[in-house]
Amino acid sequence: MSKILTNPSNLARGLERMIENERVRSTAEDEVSWLRRIAEIDLRQERLLDLRLDGDITPEQFRARSTELKGACAAAQDQLEATRSRLSHQRPRAQ
Repeated sequence: MSKILTNPSNLARGLERMIENERVRSTAEDEVSWLRRIAEIDLRQERLLDLRLDGDITPEQFRARSTELKGACAAAQDQLEATRSRLSHQRPRAQ
């Protein structure tokens, strides 16, 4: 404690490290969230295909919903890549 009080730069560096560690953790949580979202979309695509194969929806309904899901999946993958990019830029500074 006395080192911190006699040298405030130690406190500042420690706080900066804590903040950076929190940013990395938050970004890692974002990555997990996007991976879950992509898995959910994949599951919905499988269910949609089952509905079509069982004859419960028309080909037009299948195409429309499938297009929506593909768009949602592409958007989620873009967000995942952006999150991973942020994470890769943060990790070297956090070490």
